[in-house]
Amino acid sequence: LRNDAEIGRFRGVNDAVVGVSGISKLVRLSLQLGGYEAGHFRGDGLILSTATGSTAYSMASGGPILVPPMRAVVLTPISPFSLSWRPMVIPDRDEIVISVDEDQRADVLLTVDGQESFPLEEGDVVSITGRAGGVRVIKSDRRVFYEVVRTKLGWSGGPHA
Repeated sequence: LRNDAEIGRFRGVNDAVVGVSGISKLVRLSLQLGGYEAGHFRGDGLILSTATGSTAYSMASGGPILVPPMRAVVLTPISPFSLSWRPMVIPDRDEIVISVDEDQRADVLLTVDGQESFPLEEGDVVSITGRAGGVRVIKSDRRVFYEVVRTKLGWSGGPHA
C-alpha cells in the first residue's frame, strides 16, 4: 500500500524479501504480526518464507527448515543491527505487515521468489498473508523430503559434514 492505495499484488511460492537494494546501508522497518506490534527492525532486511522456500535464502540466513506441507511462514532477519532479533515461525493465518519507516538511507525493495522486484518508498506498507487453500504440489514417492535434505545438506556424515 502507498497512501492507503494498493499499488501491487504478488504471489509467491517460496519467499518474499523486504530489504536494502545495495550494501553498507540499513533499512528501517516496522513489523506487525497477527494485528499486534512486533517491533522496529534495523538491518539488511526481512525474509518471509514458506515451507518450500525455507531451505533457500532463509536457511542460509540462519532460519529453520519447515517440513512441507507445514502451513506457516518463517520470518528471518537479515543481518539485524540488534542481538534480540531471531527467526520466528508464524502461523500462515496471521497477517504479517511490514511498514517502511521514514528517514531511509538506502533504497528498499520487495522481491518475491527472487524473480519480481518492486521498489518501496518511505511509508509504504507490505501485507503478507497465507493463501487460502494453499498450492498444489506434485509429490514423488521416490523422493522423501528428509532424504533430500539429508543429502543436500551433507547430514550423512563423512569428512564434509
